[in-house]
Amino acid sequence: MKVHLCLDSVDDGESESIRALRKLEGCEEVLERVVQRLFQGRYENQQAEVSISIVSTTEMQEINREYRGIDQPTDVLSFPMWEEGEEFCPPSGWEMLPLGDILICEEVVRENARQNNVSYIEELYLIVAHGFLHLLGIDHDTVEKQEMMWSLQSIIRDEWLLALNKIQSDSPIEGGLI
Repeated sequence: MKVHLCLDSVDDGESESIRALRKLEGCEEVLERVVQRLFQGRYENQQAEVSISIVSTTEMQEINREYRGIDQPTDVLSFPMWEEGEEFCPPSGWEMLPLGDILICEEVVRENARQNNVSYIEELYLIVAHGFLHLLGIDHDTVEKQEMMWSLQSIIRDEWLLALNKIQSDSPIEGGLI
């Protein structure tokens, strides 16, 4: 599956979040390898897009309250388009398949980065990966599923950081963790 990231509802394009997310638009092959690994060739000829939006703390709290019954903001929410009974079931034959929406609350991501003693970019990429995995029907409601999701989201983040470092140093991207 060829995956394209689409930034929606963005500001003037000058924020740190938007600049960081725009860099990922050149690193979508990482997501493609994840889909190949998880679904072993089932969606090879499919093209898909993921919508990513930055929302305010107030908006995130309202959405979290409405959809999850939790009256506080969270770092990321995902709204998958093709999930049936915890299964990823997209239709075939579409020219461009929308996978769903990922909403990110910049302020919560910044706080998480401080608490986890990592850079904002590392935390941002981790939660984008987390949101993407939810769009594919991956969840963390059991210990086994949580371990798999945490591992995959860390691998995706690390692959993105590696790819971006190689691009910045004008070195060819070799192999990969996935």
